[in-house]
Amino acid sequence: MKIIKCVSIFLIIFHLSPIYADQPHPSGIIIHGKGDDGSFKTSETISLEGPDYQITAEHGKQCGTNLFHSFEQFNIHKNESATFSGPNSIENIISRVTGGSPSWINGTIRSTISNANLYLLNPSGVMFGPEASLDIGGSFHVSTADYIKFLDNHHFSADLSQDSILTTSAPSSFGFLEHEKYSSITLEGHGDEIINTTSTGLRTNNGKTISFIAGDIEITKGSYVYGTTIDDFYFSNTGKQLTGSLISPEGRINLVSVASEGEVTFHETGIDVTCSQLGQIHIMDNARIDVSGVGAGYIYARSDNFVLNNSLIRAVTTGNKNGDEITISADKSIKLENGAKIFTDTFGEAMVQILTFLQMILFYFMVKTLMMMLVL
Repeated sequence: MKIIKCVSIFLIIFHLSPIYADQPHPSGIIIHGKGDDGSFKTSETISLEGPDYQITAEHGKQCGTNLFHSFEQFNIHKNESATFSGPNSIENIISRVTGGSPSWINGTIRSTISNANLYLLNPSGVMFGPEASLDIGGSFHVSTADYIKFLDNHHFSADLSQDSILTTSAPSSFGFLEHEKYSSITLEGHGDEIINTTSTGLRTNNGKTISFIAGDIEITKGSYVYGTTIDDFYFSNTGKQLTGSLISPEGRINLVSVASEGEVTFHETGIDVTCSQLGQIHIMDNARIDVSGVGAGYIYARSDNFVLNNSLIRAVTTGNKNGDEITISADKSIKLENGAKIFTDTFGEAMVQILTFLQMILFYFMVKTLMMMLVL
């Protein structure tokens, strides 16, 4: 059974400062060298060769099942990729960006380490462009926090002046220190009709997680195709299907926006946010956030103000597994506008087949009618 939880006090829209994909962005990946003790306490840096950047285990430091990487800058442009590699014993790839400039990701983040989770930490901000994609076996967590905290209470800080302890313990929290302003995460899609593909945005394998933990979060300019799937069956008879901005089938999507010092801690049963003030989450312009599958996953959004504009949040169970829930919690306001939809439902396998068949018939008659109009 799935539940939509909403807390709304007063409906106000706070507009974020837009960051557009056509503006110039920094390029290249620069890693920190390692000292004689294997730590990153050295001023040496190494510029990796693109466009297919190879980030090996030798560039980082392995501690048990954790593989740590330290970057001065981390940027991937269109037609570029960054591939993390290492032994299959690695469970977590933990990366920080320390150079003081935001990361621009408009290519593919890839990992050849099967099922390894990837953490990307950059307190200066992270921007995903329309060509950004994931090719990893595990979950993907990105944050503009100041440090990552582990179950043993050790920290991996993005501030090189602070001591960091590379530990074998599992990551547990993103920590934010006191700042006047907290950097944002933005994801900007194509914003136009994509005819030949439904593979857009950031997608994980079944049952995995995508997390955006930052100051303000803005997800915009989703794309669409005309198709015959049941994705939008209840919302439209035009066959228009949103291709997706964040997709994690049967998995979890976490969106947490903060505006004060504190920590965002992951538990098996949920997320604990200790920040006293929260920020803004805007999902707009045909964006789609989706955890649907045989057993739908979980969507969690936490902010001060939450705006869903002409976009879709969806968790549909299409098989014989139990689905999870959509939880949206805002201290001040939750606003849905311009046809925005939050949708959760359960279909049995037989019902999915029936709906797919009916939509194929509907699409057939739509095409036939359009051809007749063109002839006339």
